[in-house]
Amino acid sequence: MLASAATLGAPAALAQTPPPGEVTGGAIQGLDLWSAAGRETGLDSDLWRGTSAELAETVLGPLADQRLSVAEAALARRILATAGRSPEGAPPTLAALRSLTLIGLGDLEAAAEIGRRTPRLEVQPAIARTAAESALWLGDDARACALGDTVQDRADLFWLRLRAYCELVSGNERAAQVSFGLWRESGDEADGFARLLSQALLGEGEGPADASDGLGWALSRRLELDLPAPAASRRPVIAARGADGEDLAAVSRALRLGLVDVGTVRAAYLARALPPGPSAPAEALSPDALADPAPTPLPEVPEGVVGEANLYRVAHETRDADLRRRALVALLGEAESAEAFVALSRLAAPELVALAREVPAGADPALLAQAAAVAGEPEAARALFSRAVRTEGGWDATRFALMEAIVAASDARQGGSTLDRLVERGAAGSAPAQGAALILSALGARMTPEARAQFATFDVPRPRTTPARLTALALAGQDGHAGETALLALSIVRQQPDGITLADRAAIVSALRQAGLEEDARAIAMEGLLALARP
Repeated sequence: MLASAATLGAPAALAQTPPPGEVTGGAIQGLDLWSAAGRETGLDSDLWRGTSAELAETVLGPLADQRLSVAEAALARRILATAGRSPEGAPPTLAALRSLTLIGLGDLEAAAEIGRRTPRLEVQPAIARTAAESALWLGDDARACALGDTVQDRADLFWLRLRAYCELVSGNERAAQVSFGLWRESGDEADGFARLLSQALLGEGEGPADASDGLGWALSRRLELDLPAPAASRRPVIAARGADGEDLAAVSRALRLGLVDVGTVRAAYLARALPPGPSAPAEALSPDALADPAPTPLPEVPEGVVGEANLYRVAHETRDADLRRRALVALLGEAESAEAFVALSRLAAPELVALAREVPAGADPALLAQAAAVAGEPEAARALFSRAVRTEGGWDATRFALMEAIVAASDARQGGSTLDRLVERGAAGSAPAQGAALILSALGARMTPEARAQFATFDVPRPRTTPARLTALALAGQDGHAGETALLALSIVRQQPDGITLADRAAIVSALRQAGLEEDARAIAMEGLLALARP
């Protein structure tokens, strides 16, 4: 035990002097620890230019525990995964907070990639810990244990807990017991770890799983424990369970939260969809039936994710345009919320584009146009909506204007005439039309002078955030400080966990667009427009 303790506690200062030319721990301090990319985001390396480290720390600290919408969380993950120069005056601990927040937001791969790309990780224990955490979440025990073997500063008792786990995984139970005993003597508190490692050493698993961190998740997975409901809703858990595409329910939930690549979901749905049941013979989904140009009845499918997967399979595989249309309408009808509608629209984006080219007869082109718009396919959205103009004239003018606004938001610079019609409906007293006009104008759509005069009379709900913060947000956007703009936007979101007001949303959308974060501005605008348009 004494020998093991000496090995674990050996400080970096006692290591042998490195040979000439080798990068040392002192030299690494001069490197910018934000230069490691989590993934390609399309943003420039000067993202954080003009951003204070104090603002970054204030916003990022509690961000992973906030209730964020899908678009808001995507904005946070995108800026944190970007390689660039760090915020001004950022200490190494802030770089570790960057990776830790990515884990909390469910971007496990980005956090792991940052660890892989950070030079001399062994002399950066805080970042090395987040790299080990992400590896444990992803089931890469070998990577996590290798980091535990190489890190030089092990003052953090996490490394002792990790060593005990790694010795257990390697089959060296006696060494694991020794490390576990040393950890207990330290007085460190980690009740979940103590319970689970004790059970693992005994070969008995009972009680709830622990998803409070990567080590708890790794032990719970090894013991095959069931997650309690609160833990099952955590974003790292959802991302870890949905990433391999094996559990269709987990894949579906991860899709709705934007935590898994859409291609992974498509592959999982096409590979794992089950026959729909006795009332709808499996022959209805055979390649021959799907290729038959004659009218084909839409198969009945079971409720839940299996039915969702089967509907997608029909839309993907059929050559019958009308059957594709009916399958897509049924699939989008599975959306229980606006976030689910966005997720299913993104899933079916290629099929929506194909449908726009096929010009099938039938109803619901406005629904399909909305789906194409939120999926980022503006040309398909306009083509589908042009049919809605011809076939769905029975709608009231306000509902039609709101549907049109969603389509226009996919390319708001072309939405001037749509905005004028929204203003007209708003001037007639429609509160949803007034809110939609505010959001669409924030995206950059232009009004006529007459429309502006009417727009100025609207009385939308007031912002909840302070005028000073809104002014700082606007100034950061105007100056093109993308990172600072995103952080200020997220700070406003944090103040309103039940959802941001229309006025705050419009201010965020406008500032993000001006700062060059147009993709995120559009996604946040779409969330607001869908909330207004959905019954």
